[in-house]
Amino acid sequence: MQLHDKNRQEENRLIILFLYHKMGMPLSDAMVEDYLMKHDWMNYFDLKNQLLSLVEEGYLENIDDARRIASKGIFVLDNFKKEIPFSIREQIDADAQKNKANIRRKMEIHVNFSQDSTNEFPVILKLKDNNNEALVLRVVATTRSEAESLCEEFEKNADSIYADIMMRIMQKI
Repeated sequence: MQLHDKNRQEENRLIILFLYHKMGMPLSDAMVEDYLMKHDWMNYFDLKNQLLSLVEEGYLENIDDARRIASKGIFVLDNFKKEIPFSIREQIDADAQKNKANIRRKMEIHVNFSQDSTNEFPVILKLKDNNNEALVLRVVATTRSEAESLCEEFEKNADSIYADIMMRIMQKI
């Protein structure tokens, strides 16, 4: 079994590219950080530096609030993926197959809130379909916990909320 040296920068860059390639969709930095940190394949600061370098050098490209592998990154990966330890490639491949649908769903649901005043918390709830905004709800909560609850419930039930709204609208037509 090949062991991974967390300090080997070239290998770390290839691991990042391999993850993006296997997932086959744009990923947020937070998702990549959570995944790679969970497996302890590189430290946080190296990961952040590598992500920035990969974008600056054209191996990754920014898409809205996420990144995806660019054709230049795929080319490099095709030529050098054997430099990534087999155990890491196998782990990423298995996780990608198992979790791709859940991750894609998470990427399509966006929730956010802020605090405007002591009793106003604007909440933005979005559901995207093929990178198009299918539903955007903007509401104002009166407490932080209410705003958090709105975000949580929307994340859990976005599909059914969308379906309910569409059914109600379509009944009147």
